[in-house]
Amino acid sequence: MRWYHIKSWVADSISLSHDAMHVHVGLFIFFVLLWLFRRSPRRLALAWALTLAATLFNEALDAYDWILWTGTINWMESLKDTVNTMFWPTLTAIAVNHWRRSNRLSTAEKNR
Repeated sequence: MRWYHIKSWVADSISLSHDAMHVHVGLFIFFVLLWLFRRSPRRLALAWALTLAATLFNEALDAYDWILWTGTINWMESLKDTVNTMFWPTLTAIAVNHWRRSNRLSTAEKNR
């Protein structure tokens, strides 16, 4: 059984499209990694980077399947999947980072 078939079975089992699965799984992986690295001061960067690594690994497996089926890689599909997977983790990381910086600045201003 190829990677694509496993993903299709999971998507069909929970009645999600492949695009929606990318969104949900990417956010799930990101939050699980944030929890796992909760004691690290670099938890946000680690969670984001490892989510990206998981995404790229998934896309490499997809590319392998595409090569077996068609002899080429569907680059546009791979890009779309990567954007779908990383959109919310990226936006969350940016928002949290911005929130942290603004809190540090306001705390520093209060301490003057």
